[in-house]
Amino acid sequence: MPILRSQQQGEILALLLGDPDLELSLTEIASRTGVPHPSVYREIQRAEQAGLVTTRKVGSTRLVRSNTASPYYAGLAEVLTRAFGVPAVLAEALEPLGGITAAYIYGSWAARHEGQAGQRPIGDIDVLILGEPDRDQLYVALRARPREARRVLAEAEDHLRESVAEGLAAGLTDHEAQEHAVSSFGSVRAVVRAHDARLRRLPTAAVLRDVAMAAWRLGAVGLVAVGASGLIAWVMNLAFGRPFVGGAPAATRYPAGSCQHWLALWPHAQSCAQAAMLENSSDAVTLRLAAGVLGVAALAAYHLARRRSRNLLPESFTPTVAMTLFGVAGLVLAGLSVDSTVLGLRSGLGPAAGAGFYLSGAIVALFMALRYARDLHRSILQQVRA
Repeated sequence: MPILRSQQQGEILALLLGDPDLELSLTEIASRTGVPHPSVYREIQRAEQAGLVTTRKVGSTRLVRSNTASPYYAGLAEVLTRAFGVPAVLAEALEPLGGITAAYIYGSWAARHEGQAGQRPIGDIDVLILGEPDRDQLYVALRARPREARRVLAEAEDHLRESVAEGLAAGLTDHEAQEHAVSSFGSVRAVVRAHDARLRRLPTAAVLRDVAMAAWRLGAVGLVAVGASGLIAWVMNLAFGRPFVGGAPAATRYPAGSCQHWLALWPHAQSCAQAAMLENSSDAVTLRLAAGVLGVAALAAYHLARRRSRNLLPESFTPTVAMTLFGVAGLVLAGLSVDSTVLGLRSGLGPAAGAGFYLSGAIVALFMALRYARDLHRSILQQVRA
């Protein structure tokens, strides 16, 4: 039985097993966990085969819920909730903050977690924090803008005080007035929606942020691909000789200044053309590898920053854009490689006229285009099946 095979699996199972009444589509699971739709599909397949979840079809939508009849349900739900659920998420968010003596989850979520019967909590979790933390840092840690959060809390406090005063004026005891004020106040979710008009319209800023994050990721992947083409160019230098990568047609003319520079770098070269060939074949490796290292660093930074993404873009957005860009780049580079070969044949040099300079890039670009085409195909299939 595949238990905690990956972080993604743990988050998906924690979402479902943490609430026996929760029933979600694959798309909703992907949205809530931030796990790509194809990965959600595979994990749900494994979980259903293991008897941990059940699924049913409503039209073309596949709905998933936990299988409370499974002998593993109770123990596994407890483990997953502690490792990936609300307590773990809150602990991770609050741990960096100073001034917190203790934090407790209470209310309907805590009651359902402890097995008490009642209505399933929707959208809000009650948290009691003891201590003197910096409130702005606390609001940021709990993913609320400080100014907006303070405004909502201030208005909520005013509303509660007024309701308590009205209850006391009507002859209620202090405890009864407080209970009546809280019960008439409504859920946290309703309050937030009432104060945040952005939830009633398309979150343009969030979408633009996700687009920027997608561009960041694709740019980093592109740099890594450039680095991979540098490795292929290095192999071509060894296998076919440096002229295959750095050569040029015999009719090529070089500026005198450039010739002096290349000859200074390659003192053993017998001509300017040979020095240019050595320099080009060397740059095709070293500069591209440097770009690849930069791409790896950019990818690492992306994974650290991606927590701010709200995953509002369609699952097929990134594969579609990447497939198009890499495909066009691959075809252009392949055409330039053929053009270099033709010019080389006309000048008597054949493929030694630098065809490998472009071919090394074309190979990587077309490979990446095929990879993203596969991801796009899988994404479309999973959406159809869901």
